[in-house]
Amino acid sequence: MKILALTTSTDHGSIALSTSENKLFKKNWTRNKQHSEVLTSHIQKLFKLAKLQPKELDAIAVDRGPGSFTGCRIAVNVAKTMSFALKIPIYCESSLALMATKMASTHRGPIIALLDAHKSLYYIQTFKSDGTRLIESSVSIQALPFERIFKNLSKDLLVVGEISNIGDYSMAIKTPKKKTDNFPSAMTLLTMALQNFDKKNKYQDWPLVEPAYIRNPNVLENIPKK
Repeated sequence: MKILALTTSTDHGSIALSTSENKLFKKNWTRNKQHSEVLTSHIQKLFKLAKLQPKELDAIAVDRGPGSFTGCRIAVNVAKTMSFALKIPIYCESSLALMATKMASTHRGPIIALLDAHKSLYYIQTFKSDGTRLIESSVSIQALPFERIFKNLSKDLLVVGEISNIGDYSMAIKTPKKKTDNFPSAMTLLTMALQNFDKKNKYQDWPLVEPAYIRNPNVLENIPKK
C-alpha cells in the first residue's frame, strides 16, 4: 500500500511514506520555523526520494492532535487537501495514542501519554499494554493539572510525552530511555495505517476529519465573558 503519514502536533514534525514494494521513507525535524513553512517541501522531497507521484497514493494518514493548535491544523489541512484532490481516504490517530503505541511493544502495564496544554494543564490519555501491543485505552482525552494526573501512582506506570517539567514525580515513575520516544512519530502512524488498511471503518472521508482541540485556543479563552 502507498500511504503518506504526517504529524506536526508538537515542535517535532515528521512524515513517512510507504511504497508498493514495501519500502519505507521518512523525514524528521525539530521546528526552527513554522511547520507550514517546511512541510510541503519535505513532502515533495520524500516523494522524489521514493520515486513516487502523489496521484499514486492509496491513502493518507494524519496525527490530529491534541498538541499545538497551529501545528495540529497544519497537518490536518494538508491531509484534507490531498484527500480531496486525490480522492483518497484519511486514517486518523491522536498524538497521545501514537506515543503510547510506540512504547507498547517494550512495556507491560499502564501507560500515560501527555502533552503540554499550557496554563498548568496537560493533555492526557491512559492506556494499557500487554508488552506487545495496546490492549486498552481510556475513552477520552482530558486536559488536567499534574496533581490530578499523578494522584495514584502505580509501580509499573510508564509516562511518555512532554515530561521535562514533572519535577519531584520523576523519581517515582518510569520514562522512555530515548528522548525521541516522547513525541508522536509519523513512522508509527504509518505502521498503524498499514495494519488497519483493510478495516474500512478506520478510514474517513476528508469532510469528517478535524483537529483534536480539547480546549479552546488562548485567543478565545482570553475573551471576557459577558
